[in-house]
Amino acid sequence: MQQGTMLAHYRVEELVGKGGMGEVYRARDTKLDRDVALKILPPEFAADRDRLARFDREAKLLASLHHPNIASIFGFETTEDCTFLVMELVEGEDLAATIKGGPMPIEDAVDVARQIAEGLEEAHEKGIVHRDLKPANVKRTPDGRVKVLDFGLARVFSGQSAGEEEVSSQPTLTAMTQVGTVLGTAAYMSPEQARGHEVDRRADIWAFGVILFEMLTGKQTFVGETASDPLAGILKSEPAWEELPDGLPFQVERVMRRCLAKDPRQRLRDIGEARVRFEDPDAESGMFSGPIQTIEGRGNRGGFRRVVPWALLAVSLAAVGWLQFGPKGLPETGPRHLAIPSPEEIEFHITGSFPGLPEISPEGSRVAFSGVSQPDNAVDLYVRDLDSEHAVLLSDTRDAQYPFWSPDSRWLGYYSRGTGLMKIPVDGGPTQKIAEATNGKGGSWNQMGEILFTTDYNTSIFMVPEGGGEVRQVTDLQADKGFNSHRHPQFMPDSRHFLYFARGNGRVESEIRYANLDGEPHKVVTRANLMGYYGSGYLVYVANGDLVAQPMDPATGELSGSPTPVVGDVMTVPGAAKGVFSVAANGDLVYLKGEAAEDASLSWRNRSGQEIEQVGDLAPYDMVALSPDGRSAVAGVITRQAGTWDLWIVDLARNFRTRFTLDPADDADMVWSHDSRGVYFVSDRAENQAIFYKEIGSPEVPRKIFDTGRNIRLWDVSDDGRTLIYSEGGEGTNWDLWSADVDGQSEPRLLRRSADHDVLGRFSPDEKWLTFASRESGQWQVYVVPWPAMGPLTQVSTTTGTWSRWTKGGGELVFLDATGALNAVSMTPEADRMLVGSSEPLFQLGPPVLEAIYWSVTDDGEKLLTVNTQTREAPAFCNLVLDWPTILED
Repeated sequence: MQQGTMLAHYRVEELVGKGGMGEVYRARDTKLDRDVALKILPPEFAADRDRLARFDREAKLLASLHHPNIASIFGFETTEDCTFLVMELVEGEDLAATIKGGPMPIEDAVDVARQIAEGLEEAHEKGIVHRDLKPANVKRTPDGRVKVLDFGLARVFSGQSAGEEEVSSQPTLTAMTQVGTVLGTAAYMSPEQARGHEVDRRADIWAFGVILFEMLTGKQTFVGETASDPLAGILKSEPAWEELPDGLPFQVERVMRRCLAKDPRQRLRDIGEARVRFEDPDAESGMFSGPIQTIEGRGNRGGFRRVVPWALLAVSLAAVGWLQFGPKGLPETGPRHLAIPSPEEIEFHITGSFPGLPEISPEGSRVAFSGVSQPDNAVDLYVRDLDSEHAVLLSDTRDAQYPFWSPDSRWLGYYSRGTGLMKIPVDGGPTQKIAEATNGKGGSWNQMGEILFTTDYNTSIFMVPEGGGEVRQVTDLQADKGFNSHRHPQFMPDSRHFLYFARGNGRVESEIRYANLDGEPHKVVTRANLMGYYGSGYLVYVANGDLVAQPMDPATGELSGSPTPVVGDVMTVPGAAKGVFSVAANGDLVYLKGEAAEDASLSWRNRSGQEIEQVGDLAPYDMVALSPDGRSAVAGVITRQAGTWDLWIVDLARNFRTRFTLDPADDADMVWSHDSRGVYFVSDRAENQAIFYKEIGSPEVPRKIFDTGRNIRLWDVSDDGRTLIYSEGGEGTNWDLWSADVDGQSEPRLLRRSADHDVLGRFSPDEKWLTFASRESGQWQVYVVPWPAMGPLTQVSTTTGTWSRWTKGGGELVFLDATGALNAVSMTPEADRMLVGSSEPLFQLGPPVLEAIYWSVTDDGEKLLTVNTQTREAPAFCNLVLDWPTILED
């Protein structure tokens, strides 16, 4: 372009720069009488539709950014001669020229870095990644304002695939690879960008760290004679940390090191963190908020071994006594006891069968936990980087339980009640379903991309590919006589062997076992009431409230030596057979202290949910059923030590309870006889689950009345005591609905088998109708059918529905939906169909669980008896121990 050339109403004055996407000229806007920058797309590029589309995309990207630290766009123009962007003209020297003059003063460099971070933060929040951030694309105006230029290589990372990438020319380096397209200037590429992988905002964070290093040292971070030399340095070598100037605030060095972590999982996740820390780089924060510190002092850059959270520091007196601190507030050697505070307005979840369950990532840099947000008591998954001040909510994880990490720490697996085994990328992205699972207990992910999991709370252990697909059974609970659950699998380092917990039925002691994927006979590692986990050469488990460690050979599963205490007062969940702790491969562990909230009360409530009165004393109630005469209730109570259920009879008139079943086995799924004189229930006190009956006050042991040889759930018994409604595990399905005659005069009848659960069957009072719940549609719904015809089918619930109870002589059905809300609908028989009225909301009770019902309703429908978990103060901290094996050396 010659001086004086007119492009529309812009008069070209001089060339001011060149780049991979075109030339930039100073020009005069003759309409608005101002100087602007014109970015001209070369003619050969304009003829390329892909490049032109890229240029058009740049204009739209820039138009969405309005920030004082980003050069603004004024327009996008096309004339007969060329296509160009009209941009803000930024006066001043770019950083490339500034750095050529030598190191910048520390205060000056930090101020420039802070402003760059502010501009990037704005772009990242709009989903825009620069991807070609370098000193030449940063200018500082004469008044000190920093402007980030040239988002020509940026893309909306949430919507554009690698196949849409632009191939541009030097000085921006591009090269096609088998993985994708490499874009960016060689010396400032992140390692993943240099390899041709898809990038996100962490690529900009890497480049930010490189620029900061160069401003402080006056030297290029990764150098070489050719473009490939810096790439080799980026992938293999470290910056020359010894070149950093003396007097550099620790905050600045720490941020820079985190920006230049080669593994993006270890890198600073949000440029806003850098901006916050650079606003006052010399500040020392309080105990529970603010910056992190290193173990070593700043004088030992070569020994920069670990980064740990000063922000999280709280001294633990357990096991090691008072800690002696090094120059930066942390001990130079030995174990370090820290505390991770719960986020503001979030509590560690300590109710139910999966309280908190903090899970530390394999390399020890992150902790995942379930948290309860206030005031709505919503339970979601959160992830906290240990060098960050904030926990990140993982969206769409409501009521998730038992999280577990992928080996590369990029994903979390977990169970979603009513949905299945799920996974979610911790750095952002949607949840993905892996396999069907109703109420799984624990999971593990190996280096081969395989996941061990359970489909329910009383099933074998299965394996599935991480992307979903064929499910393969790897243990056989059905053949494991005396045991009622296989759960909490953990892969060993070889990805072939694994530990799991086999829960005994009370007569047989529970075991921690060592097995492999090849189906060879398992080995008993030790007998215990709770699961243990392997880490750093030890089996770590809870014994008498203490977390202990015993040497274990991961290749054989053999223990040696004796268990040695590590820390005390570790929270346990007997019902889940788990201590609330986890260990990382690098020698770190996290745990919660105190007791899980297991005590509960029984309360009478009216139809609006208002509590009328409490019944009896506090106990770890988990299920309840009113007798037909309304005088008594049978309640399931968890035995704290063994974690199994026993049944108790509650006298509602005299307000006290008595023990009904004494066997150490699990007793559940209780159903009253029509005359209120006895209770039917399911127990595993025999070789396998069976249905038993016992009369109230009888000295006789319960009488076994029905056995299928498979896992079984009891739902109802006919008034004459002859017909059972139950479910059993199906072949290729979850639970199928069956009926059977107690006297054995006929074969059991399959009532319903769908691709998913068919459960919770209940007779109407006149026994002409049957309700049940199914998840065949993909969501839990309540249905009603004529009995015994089982058709035609009428859906009762309109949104979702699970447990149900008939009231008002069969004129009403009360049911619990999947959100935990109780609803009532009128029921009017008409020939062979049921007319269902509109739903009347009653009150919010709590999310349903398949294994136990925690509410019952009187025959008139006016009062409900509910199980209410007692609220305890949640722990203020999740405890973190770094290098815990060194405790055993004392």
